[in-house]
Amino acid sequence: MDEPVPVYRIKLLGVPKIRGRRRRGKSYMPWTAAAAVALLVFAGGWLYLNFFGAPASANVPSIAVLAFDNMSDDPSLGYFSDGVSEDIIAGLARAPDLSVIARNSSFAYKGKPTDVRQIGKELNVSYVLEGSVRKHADQVRIVAQLINAKTGAHVWAERFDQSGNNPMALQDAITERIVGAISSNTGQLKRSRYGEAWSKDAASLEEYDYYLRGHDKFMQFTPQGMEEAFQIWAEGMAKFPDSALLKLKMGFLHYARAINGWSQDTKEDLRRVGELAKQGMASDNLSSLERKMGHWLLAYANLVERESKNALREAEAAIALAPNDAFMVGMLAEVAAAAGDIDKAVSWTDLGIRNDPANPMLVFMKGFVLTAGGRYQESDEAMKTLGDWFAGIPLVRSINAVNLGRIDEAKNQTKKALELDPSWTAEKWRQLTFSTTTF
Repeated sequence: MDEPVPVYRIKLLGVPKIRGRRRRGKSYMPWTAAAAVALLVFAGGWLYLNFFGAPASANVPSIAVLAFDNMSDDPSLGYFSDGVSEDIIAGLARAPDLSVIARNSSFAYKGKPTDVRQIGKELNVSYVLEGSVRKHADQVRIVAQLINAKTGAHVWAERFDQSGNNPMALQDAITERIVGAISSNTGQLKRSRYGEAWSKDAASLEEYDYYLRGHDKFMQFTPQGMEEAFQIWAEGMAKFPDSALLKLKMGFLHYARAINGWSQDTKEDLRRVGELAKQGMASDNLSSLERKMGHWLLAYANLVERESKNALREAEAAIALAPNDAFMVGMLAEVAAAAGDIDKAVSWTDLGIRNDPANPMLVFMKGFVLTAGGRYQESDEAMKTLGDWFAGIPLVRSINAVNLGRIDEAKNQTKKALELDPSWTAEKWRQLTFSTTTF
């Protein structure tokens, strides 16, 4: 490193604290520490994996949810399987980048042995969700299958088990999990669309295709991948100069490039974040998806400017447009933490983890917001299953250890962080975390 960074001087914890709602008897991690660790999250390469959605156009995937079959011994429980299907339709209908066929049309096939491909043609949908419900006493098992309506191929299948003596609570819990698995930013529908964009010739590429191709490169999280994504999206913007979607995506790219240390001009990249967010939101006839993306990007633009209250308002606006996007809700928890509302931050991460339990980024985010709230022991517990796959994890553990009086452990964790990313000097810390303190 260009400058020594002794672990035993964590000055982050000595600056003015966040103002806002607080838990009685608890102190909050100061803004500079919260912002610093939050931005290291991005540097890990996870936050931007699935930041983007599809525009409201003909390319938006469409889906029909068929009435789930009642496999219970009691045929009178058909109301329960119908209720699950109806709730899934309602939940998916709130996804801004998905077109959902109304109940009356999809339920017309109830009890009929109709081919999925035929249903796709008749309802003009890309996907069909079918399934079954088996309820016995306080146990419920639901099997859901997502099928490509054009090919008849299974895209995804999952079994959901839930127990309890409140039928409505069971229905709500399982529905939430299914909707999140399908429609979130890490959901199955998005994953199934990427290959289609690369199969098209350049002359026929639409706005959504540029999104998908660029996102595929963006997900690699390398300097080369970022540059390739930039070129794809720049080409798309040249072809679709009024595209709010592409402007917003470019904003995310500028931000990712800056905070990962890949920028040739960090200040300019960060300036472009807010600029592109505002340009995207100023476009006429925004879809609900574009509004969601715009509020999401504005939340982080405000976070960069340390306007935590404005950032929280933007985060809440994004969530209001896509409350079932588990990944987005969970990741926006850091905004709530920066605004001082740790309880809200934890609840948002809990929602994300509940509906996307295999995503380690959400688990890390819970640990981060707990640390931001001064709940160091809880943070340690939340993160105990995480491997050190990026520098932010041992860094947060180091902060926890210092505040729990485990200085040797803190030194070791800081050493791990620097081994994972030795480029972090004190100057780079100040530049990319907007902090004047070092540790």
